[in-house]
Amino acid sequence: AGTGVITEANLALALTDSPDPVNAGTQLTYVATISNAGPSDAQGVSFNLPLAAGSTFASITPSAGAICNATSPVVCTWAGATAPGVNRSATIVVNVAANVANGTVLSVAATATSTTTDPVPANNVGQADTTVNANANLSITLTDSPDPVIAGNQLTYVATLTNGGPSDAQGANISLPLPAGTTLVSATASAGGACVSAATVTCTWAGATIPAGTRTATIIVQVSAAQLANLSATATAGATTTDPTPGNNTATATTTVNTSADLGITLVDSPD
Repeated sequence: AGTGVITEANLALALTDSPDPVNAGTQLTYVATISNAGPSDAQGVSFNLPLAAGSTFASITPSAGAICNATSPVVCTWAGATAPGVNRSATIVVNVAANVANGTVLSVAATATSTTTDPVPANNVGQADTTVNANANLSITLTDSPDPVIAGNQLTYVATLTNGGPSDAQGANISLPLPAGTTLVSATASAGGACVSAATVTCTWAGATIPAGTRTATIIVQVSAAQLANLSATATAGATTTDPTPGNNTATATTTVNTSADLGITLVDSPD
């Protein structure tokens, strides 16, 4: 009796993502796992994983015997046979861009294949949907010059906003209420910014402030000639992007006020 032999291997692929949600500007890890439910060996098992827009390849660590590329789509192939009950897996790490918008969902699907016929191809695809959060840790410093200042002279404040990331800060802004006893002379912002002059000076930058990026506002005030008390000013940093640590978003500068009056005298006599 001659018996024909056919081979069939029921592959299944599971794909997990971590962390979910992920912060823009950090890394996201996928784990793709291929299992063979048999009944036959699966020859030349591989998977294909196109990366989502907004993410780029960082690294891959496959189980033994795989040959993988280092780009998108990520492809790993295990030569030879994968026996029933044996799993093949790979850990793929990607960089999520710092400018990915809050609430974006990164959707990816990995597909397993083999040169052996698969009687149930519907379970060969694993999908992962990852929500992106945007978080930008802003901080601010405020300097005053000169200190002490002479009443009747000008005082310059320089506020510097820094984005510690990990995400871009959208619509970064600096606000500074003018201290009592001062009037505004001028307010200027670093490149791309615009200031609104009022009792509270506000400088705003449209678009994104990248992680490790800075924005500065220079505010010059006239100190009243009648001012006797020291001056205290507080600058606040803000953005439309969520700040996970708002405690460092304000800075205060206290300026000593001195008085100096150069008196002179004339004397006339009349009649002479």
